[in-house]
Amino acid sequence: MPTQTLQKDAVKRDRRLRRGLMYCLVIAKDFAPSGGMSGRVLAQEAERSTAFDDRFKDEQHVMRMVRELEAKGYATLRELCHRKNDPLRPEFLFVNITARGLEVWNGGDPTDDDIDDQRGANDPEGVKP
Repeated sequence: MPTQTLQKDAVKRDRRLRRGLMYCLVIAKDFAPSGGMSGRVLAQEAERSTAFDDRFKDEQHVMRMVRELEAKGYATLRELCHRKNDPLRPEFLFVNITARGLEVWNGGDPTDDDIDDQRGANDPEGVKP
């Protein structure tokens, strides 16, 4: 398979996984007593929410994508207890969606090309409603 095709497939996979992360955070905001979820559970549920059975490559892939959501202002991350010498892993994070993240999810902001979007700008296939 050509390299360009693999790269395009990886971009599409990441867009669907980001949408899955956002979807899970929206659900957690409404139903979890704490309004968020641990990074490990978030990653597992995001994988389950995609129709294409997309998977994160590894823990670094999860961390990169969650940090991208934080950098865009869509989520907040809180570190839970962990040893200082250990690398930060998803199970040591607690993630909440922000007001900006909810606005993007609900269609208030322009589309974000990094998140698979059902408003027509991106390919809407791949995420279960």
